[in-house]
Amino acid sequence: MKLSHSADNSCSLDDYLVTVANQQSFWRIEEPLWADLARRVLSWEMAPKASEMCLTFVSKQKIAELNLTHMGHNEPTDVLAFPIDDSWLSGNQSARPAPHPPRPAPCLLGDVVISPEVAYHNAIKYRHSPNSLSRPVRLSQPDFDETSAEIALLVVHGTLHVCGYDHDTTEAHDLMFELQQTYLANYFGDTRQLPLATQGSKRKP
Repeated sequence: MKLSHSADNSCSLDDYLVTVANQQSFWRIEEPLWADLARRVLSWEMAPKASEMCLTFVSKQKIAELNLTHMGHNEPTDVLAFPIDDSWLSGNQSARPAPHPPRPAPCLLGDVVISPEVAYHNAIKYRHSPNSLSRPVRLSQPDFDETSAEIALLVVHGTLHVCGYDHDTTEAHDLMFELQQTYLANYFGDTRQLPLATQGSKRKP
């Protein structure tokens, strides 16, 4: 599938503010890394200038509460996205969102909530599928273990959601997950060839 634009067609990272809040103690969060990754995705997606997004890391229990309250599912999940301002998007949301030209007015894109504890267990579950399109677990980052790779995937996934993507149809699913793989590869390097660091090395005592 051919993408509509490449990751080189982007806005400046200075156009975006990503606030990171860590409200859990299960996993050590590299706040500058995850904020930078989210900003890169926003720039590649040509989100409006002066856009803001919040990235929050919570416990397994907290994300289960949010999942029940907002999605009606009584179970923990790995990531939730809450788009706020989608006025910059137009076109068929079932495929690729069509952005308007970037505008200078501030835009509150939305909130992305991630549970590192759920990511940790998912990383173990999916660790034997490094070539899966939806679960790239090999990233060229020093001391990067499976859980950090899983968190990277969730940061990109959630950011794409606040940029108007979804995976409710086969076409939308394929596009969104191909973009995930493309953006992870652009940011970290080849996601399928490089070795992993020791699993669990960043877990807090």
